[in-house]
Amino acid sequence: MTKTGAMVSSLRQGGPANLAEPALAEGDIIHAIDHQPVKTLSELVDLYGHIMERKPLPEYVLVEFDRRGQNQMTLLKPKPDDDENPPREVSKAWIGIATQPIIQKLSDQLKQGDSRGYRVTRVYPGTTAASSGLQVGDIITTLNGDRIIPKGMQDAGQLALRVRRLSIGDTAKLGVLRNAKPQQISVVLDKTRVTTEEALHETNRDFELTVREITFFDRDENRWGDGVHGVIVQSVEPAGWAGLGGVLTGDVIQSIAGREVKDLKTFKQAMEAVTKSQPERVVFVVLHGVRTRFEYVEPEWKPVTASQPATQKSD
Repeated sequence: MTKTGAMVSSLRQGGPANLAEPALAEGDIIHAIDHQPVKTLSELVDLYGHIMERKPLPEYVLVEFDRRGQNQMTLLKPKPDDDENPPREVSKAWIGIATQPIIQKLSDQLKQGDSRGYRVTRVYPGTTAASSGLQVGDIITTLNGDRIIPKGMQDAGQLALRVRRLSIGDTAKLGVLRNAKPQQISVVLDKTRVTTEEALHETNRDFELTVREITFFDRDENRWGDGVHGVIVQSVEPAGWAGLGGVLTGDVIQSIAGREVKDLKTFKQAMEAVTKSQPERVVFVVLHGVRTRFEYVEPEWKPVTASQPATQKSD
């Protein structure tokens, strides 16, 4: 008797099929999903795609399969496709600096009198703080006349929190110690910048990678000018197409198959074009550290349907 169904040729570690109990294995022949018969790979893809469109997703999906002549069943826990972006806070007042708390013991060692406060460790270029006269090494001791004293390292964010209670565009008066001499510095309050945790991201499930937008802090940390564009690889499955092709977490993707990638929108467009044309090889141009690299990715295309888009974007 001729067997019909879809044969499992590989499994992604940590995926629903790998985590099922019992787990699916290479060589298994899937012949039904949720009591619906499966005769071909295309039918499997189409049926699973319809299941993943359900709102809400079912807690489990029943999979019937044949393993070396034995008819078995297992339950798969669907992985939600709605990989939501983190919520973005409304812009608050911000001073464009990074600081560290100076607690009592550290103040004693500095021998500058009572220097408890917040030491400036970075003044971000292009911010109002950069034009205010603040310098790395300044210790901020007062905000608008109020003494600010960190009691421990747990108070590292207290200065930023108090600034956020003020209004964007207002002028804050900072009392600072510079070389043991007190000074007054006025700074117009900026608006907070998007952090890496708040950055919007995009997941491509065919190539098994997630990318995110470049933030102000990425540019500062890596000393990138405005001419650096692309999307940052947030995560990549080592055994996925992109991972096997050499794309690494932290790479900045700047071009895909000859299409320039400037942001998440152009990344999605480039990936959609690749999915439509299904080439044997896809060239990713990435910025890895200070070097530009060409990564050659060789996808193993499988049938897809209109109900199974390759790229999912979270709003």
